[in-house]
Amino acid sequence: MTHVTGTGAMGTVRDEREQAIRADVQAALRRASDGDETRIGAQESAHAERVIHEQIAAAERRAVTLGQPPFADRADLARRLLADLLGLGPLQPLLDDPAIEEIIVN
Repeated sequence: MTHVTGTGAMGTVRDEREQAIRADVQAALRRASDGDETRIGAQESAHAERVIHEQIAAAERRAVTLGQPPFADRADLARRLLADLLGLGPLQPLLDDPAIEEIIVN
């Protein structure tokens, strides 16, 4: 799923940066998985969070050098990446919300 955080050319730049971070995180997690990508426990989840935050920080450093703006909300980006990579993507926040009793998908 693509998340565009702006409009016009700047939105495209940010979207490309998010896609690059996602690809870097996926590659790092594959390297660390020892071939068993189906095993996702607390330790793997914590490792994924660390990798995501490291990759976001690296992308922000690159952005500064290139004169690009920082991400508007690093925490939201980290949550989305974690949900996309280890959860159920855009459904994950709904599943985590105790006030939501039913999710209907067409």
